[in-house]
Amino acid sequence: MAAGNVRIHFKKKDDAQALFRIASKKVMQKAFGITLSQAIVETQDLLYRKDIDCLEERLKSARNRVEIALDASLNATHITPRTGRSASAKVSIHKKTELVDTATKQKDNQAKIGKERLLKKIGISEEEFKKFPNEMDKLANSKGKIAVIHIDGNGLGMLLQKIGETLEKDPKHLKKAYRDFSKQLDESTKNAVKRAFDDKFSLERNGTIRFRPVVLGGDDLTIICDADRSLGLCEAFLKYFEEETQEKIGKLGKELKISALEKGLSACGGIAYCNAKFPFHYAVEMAEALTAKAKQRSKEIDSVYPPSSIMFHNIQSTYFEDFDSVVERELTLNTDKGEIRLDFGPYFLIEEPKQDVVVPTIGKFMEATSSFMGDNTPIGKLRNWLDLLEESESLASSVLRRIVQISKERNFSDSKLKELYPGLSIENLIFNNKDLENEYRKTPIYDILQIHAISGVMQ
Repeated sequence: MAAGNVRIHFKKKDDAQALFRIASKKVMQKAFGITLSQAIVETQDLLYRKDIDCLEERLKSARNRVEIALDASLNATHITPRTGRSASAKVSIHKKTELVDTATKQKDNQAKIGKERLLKKIGISEEEFKKFPNEMDKLANSKGKIAVIHIDGNGLGMLLQKIGETLEKDPKHLKKAYRDFSKQLDESTKNAVKRAFDDKFSLERNGTIRFRPVVLGGDDLTIICDADRSLGLCEAFLKYFEEETQEKIGKLGKELKISALEKGLSACGGIAYCNAKFPFHYAVEMAEALTAKAKQRSKEIDSVYPPSSIMFHNIQSTYFEDFDSVVERELTLNTDKGEIRLDFGPYFLIEEPKQDVVVPTIGKFMEATSSFMGDNTPIGKLRNWLDLLEESESLASSVLRRIVQISKERNFSDSKLKELYPGLSIENLIFNNKDLENEYRKTPIYDILQIHAISGVMQ
């Protein structure tokens, strides 16, 4: 079991067919809105690589079949305002009675059970369950902001393929290798979350703990937490995930003599910052889109072992289209001297993931942002500078000269900004960025201002 797929090797054909007939129906009845795609392949006593390839091809075809929703709307039923589906129950939401569909009712019933099951996975005792709130507003920081975090392992498909190719002629051990890999990956993710949680939330163990796991399994992780701890939590998780997979999957790689496994896995993620009342599904979509962008940049640096990285964005619109549209609409300045990009990320776990490639790290970004939180910082003037930049770079330059003067008068040190990326300083906030596809100018100031806007005290 890995990456959302489950493979079961049956000894009897009748058992496989019996499960095949009822599995999809059972899943759809338990979780309205979820569809289960299935495929079945007849094999010999041993499992061969060609059997798995055939199974994958049939599964692709199965995914293209349209499933009829169990809660298809009928003219004789009420329609729920929130989802447009057939109403099946009345529930109390924010002290008001509302009609909901079956899927919403099922989610509501399972929310507490699911949360407690995930908390048990990271070693939280039943006595502490009550400290973890269900309501979004109780997860928010002092500024009413939450962070929706999505993190996904890198190169999982390639590693599974390597296992299949290596053991293609040894089907006796292929099934066990897949099972061991899935088990070690799940254990690594669980341990990494537990260690990161203990690092960042240990001080809150006597009060409300603003942390809520949503997905925790395989190499996938989705968490809601208060905005203040999000970057630190991600940095800690990525570090521990690499350590755990290097130990557990690396050991498996040595046993199987597959060198690609010995280094373990890296991961990329996205953080969507939003108000507590912002629609959760939009925030998750943003977090997943940011994860995809972080993965894209990491693979440009190293396609074999992409370095771990994180991107984030503070959602300010009322809906989410796609991240490319956000970049074009919100994160690109068309100045009188050309284009300047405001999306400075992704931010990486290590500064030099590959020889002669230097990147901004999560830790140094946090330090640079914290350096602008004192009373002697020119943070207000930096907002003016950014506002003027699109109107006229010449006018913005004059404001920047004033910022440099104020910094000297207030004894403000830009040493942490200089450490963030070569060439950055309070005198030089824009520089030419060159990746493998194109070259453009960027500035980290927008990201720093965004963290100031959403975070009380970054931890």
